[in-house]
Amino acid sequence: MRRTTLLRNTARALLRFRSPKSSEPFETRYVITPQVLGSGTYGTVRLAVEKATKTEFAVKIIPKSILKAKSESKAEHYVLSEIDILQRLSHPNIVSLKEIYQTHECIYLVMDLAQGGELYEQLFVKGSYTEYDARRIVQQVLSGVVYLHDRDIVHRDLKPENLLLRDHSPDADILITDFGLSKILPHRDSVLLTACGTPGYVAPEVLSQVGYGKPVDLWSTGVIAYCLLCGYTPFWGEDTPALFESIRRGEYEFEDDYWHGISAAAKAFIARLLQVDPTRRPTAQEALDDPWFKVDANASSVPAVDLTEVVKNNLQAKRTVQKAIHAVTAANAFQEAGQRRAHSKEGWHQMFRRIISSPGEVFASPRVADRALSSP
Repeated sequence: MRRTTLLRNTARALLRFRSPKSSEPFETRYVITPQVLGSGTYGTVRLAVEKATKTEFAVKIIPKSILKAKSESKAEHYVLSEIDILQRLSHPNIVSLKEIYQTHECIYLVMDLAQGGELYEQLFVKGSYTEYDARRIVQQVLSGVVYLHDRDIVHRDLKPENLLLRDHSPDADILITDFGLSKILPHRDSVLLTACGTPGYVAPEVLSQVGYGKPVDLWSTGVIAYCLLCGYTPFWGEDTPALFESIRRGEYEFEDDYWHGISAAAKAFIARLLQVDPTRRPTAQEALDDPWFKVDANASSVPAVDLTEVVKNNLQAKRTVQKAIHAVTAANAFQEAGQRRAHSKEGWHQMFRRIISSPGEVFASPRVADRALSSP
């Protein structure tokens, strides 16, 4: 009975949303390719082609079996909430929902295809990467956040992995994606309580469980800006609790080895957003009006230093250590299965330090590697 009720409620709710321009079934209009563009808790995103126009789209496929599962009692709420939010959005820096289809088995969300792929994958394609390039990215993110906040929508999971490029051009538009954790505030000053987000980018008030609102997106934008300028996130710890404590205290620094070529205006902008007290952070519009964005790109106060190698090496250090962690964890699991023995915490850190300092590997510094150990 419960499963039938859930599906009936889902069907009724979907009637509120925009119907396809054609009454044709999804399979008649589109071909789904094997190429997986991404996946999440409630569905998989695949590349699809519209048969009539040969236009490529991204299609999020949500199995209705998820909505039936007793263990996923909140699935329907999150799925319908995401659809509701996507239906309200139309902005050049936010992914656009085109059509919605449903069958007995699945819900299909047809969205614009971000042909440029993930931000980090294309960041260095044009050969040089400067503070001006990072500033342009942050400016577009803030433009999207202003649009969201004007509609009382909090994204709650802003991070580089949720920023895609519209195409492969050197100055492609940034698209904010993944609204699975987003929330429409019932009132402009409503307080949210659900703890959610990505550890390295989550705001301190979320961790402190004191209630939060739109300022969490400004904190995350500050972390993104920091990372775009040096290749690593500002907060770190030897384990997740230590990372969270660092965030709660707002403990970070601009290490001279990586920040000597960055303007004072950029550092001041980041410092404004990474205020532990959310009431001291600027609104999205105030952040967009920050002096950093007013400086002429050709002015001497905006260094033309090529950041490509520093940012790329720091990003690579993080990814390499993450792969090492996964590999060692898998090997250790097999070992524990046979010997029922685990390494001590100190043993793990000594092991990782040996891995990251192996000859032939290029890392910016042990500090960056330490950040990688605890970053998501």
